[in-house]
Parts: sequence; structure tokens; C-alpha cells
Amino acid sequence: MILFSVMLGLLLVTHLSTPFWWWIVAVPLTVSVLFRLPARIGFVSGFCAGALAWGGPALILGFGPGNLIAGRMAVLFGLGHAGLLILITALAAGLTAGLSGLAGAWLGRVWGGFGR
Repeated sequence: MILFSVMLGLLLVTHLSTPFWWWIVAVPLTVSVLFRLPARIGFVSGFCAGALAWGGPALILGFGPGNLIAGRMAVLFGLGHAGLLILITALAAGLTAGLSGLAGAWLGRVWGGFGR
């Protein structure tokens, strides 16, 4: 739980303070390698942290004052509602971060790390 919080905190800080999208890959990979997380924990922690780090701001922006853009993008993609677009965004981010955490866990077994 502590490593999930570390991963989520780092993802939120880097997501909100830098314009780069690839932090969603770099942070779970690095945390999983350094702390040698088991494969399942690396995937689940990365998935949850990535989905919350991107789905949360997308939810706030999608149903907040800027909901016009999310609604129009949903119609453009044929989804019909902005909520479905936000769900797909969170799932894509979660899957990306989860697979990165899984790769980091496997790499941590080979390379070594600080914990466990």
C-alpha cells in the first residue's frame, strides 16, 4: 500500500508539473525495479496508480467547466457520452502503467534492487 501511494504520488506530481505523457511508463517501471515488487503487485499497483492519475484529472476536467470539449470528443469518436471517453482514458492509462509496472517487476528480478 505504501509503494502504491509512492507510485501514485509521483505520477500525480509529474503529470501535473510536466507536459510529458511518458511519466506514466517511467514511474511504475522505476518503482517496481527499485523495490523489486512481485509481478502481480507491480501490475496492480501500476494499473491503479495510472488509472487514478489520469482518470481523476480527466473526470474533473470532463465534468467540470471544460465539459464541452469532452462531450464533443466523445461524439467525434462515436461514444455518445463524455463519461465513456473518460472511462476509456482511465483504462488505457491503467493498462499502460500496469504493463510498465509488470515489466519493472520482471526487470527487478534480474537486476536487483533495494527491497524484498
